[in-house]
Amino acid sequence: MVTALSLVLMFLTGVFPFATFALPGIAGLLLIMVVIEMGCRQAVVVYVAVSILAVFITPDREAALFYVIFLGYYPIVKSKLEQLKSRVVEYILKFALFTAAVAVSYVGMVYLFHLEEIVPGPIWLVAGYLFFAFTFWLYDQVMSMLIELYLKKIRPNYLKKLFK
Repeated sequence: MVTALSLVLMFLTGVFPFATFALPGIAGLLLIMVVIEMGCRQAVVVYVAVSILAVFITPDREAALFYVIFLGYYPIVKSKLEQLKSRVVEYILKFALFTAAVAVSYVGMVYLFHLEEIVPGPIWLVAGYLFFAFTFWLYDQVMSMLIELYLKKIRPNYLKKLFK
């Protein structure tokens, strides 16, 4: 079910081209339920299935790239990183992973999509990175709030009733 819904969201990137970042991010958020209910192994299976299919059926290749390179597996990694005792180490690793994903995405856009120059100079490159780093931090915070909402409200009030 989560796989199908994620694929629908990825497919909608062709209908709503302005949602190149948002829809893959929402598709990634759906993995939260899989991680909580079924564990990381099953979440990896869902991520791989959505990634493979998204590459072939998603009209917006850039959105598929963002899902595959970072947004799809981040909820799985987040669940592991948040088990670390040190919040400082946790955030260093999160931002290191994010930085690596940004670098791979940039190289992918330049070489796979044959974009000559995405940004006009190093100042804009740094400004873009800082903007996306802030956006990632917000995404991480919202994901934490959604996990809490799911565990405290949705799961006990709705899911438990479904399976009684």
